[in-house]
Formats: sequence, structure tokens, C-alpha cells
Amino acid sequence: MKEDQIERMSRAIHEQYRETMKRLPPDTTRGPLAEMSWEQLSPANKEANREQARDIVVKIEAMGFTLVPADDTTAEPLTMSTDLLEGLAEYEHQRWMIQKVDTGWTLGSER
Repeated sequence: MKEDQIERMSRAIHEQYRETMKRLPPDTTRGPLAEMSWEQLSPANKEANREQARDIVVKIEAMGFTLVPADDTTAEPLTMSTDLLEGLAEYEHQRWMIQKVDTGWTLGSER
């Protein structure tokens, strides 16, 4: 995947995160990143989004699929079972945790 495509996916990932945080109940604790535009993110946070975008391609290819442009009318849409979706979510959480530990994060106190 080309870097400009990764960049677009990275921005979309961040915007999706912001939209998801907006839909949470008002009493839910939100991190500061939920309030930041892409331009306001630190270089490290932007790179974390890029790493997530790059790994999406890895996951799709590992399942035997190919990522194609949205306007490709010859491609069949991907449908996933709940089990597959849960497995991908667990994999992504593990990837995210490894990335955080590798950049010096440690567990804080329980809230």
C-alpha cells in the first residue's frame, strides 16, 4: 500500500475514534486524543495511527483477502462472522498493547 493511502487511512482511523468517543455516554471518561484533530496530534500519535493502518492490510491479507479501492465494482464485499470480528479485535488490542509497551508505556493504577 502506498504511503499516501496509509496517510488517508490513518486520518480516517483517528476520525472514527473521535466519532466513537462522541457517542459514548456523557459520564464516560475520554482521553485527550478524542478532542484533538489530526493536525493537533503529536508525531508519535500520528505514527501510532499509521501503524494501525499498515496492520489492517496485514490482517486482511492474512485472511486470504485483498484490499481494493472502494470503487472497484468487480470485488465482492467482505462479510465477517462475529467470531472472526472478535478475533480481529483481540489481535488489534494485542498489537496496540505491544506498541504502547515498546514506546515506554506502563500500566497505571486501576481507575
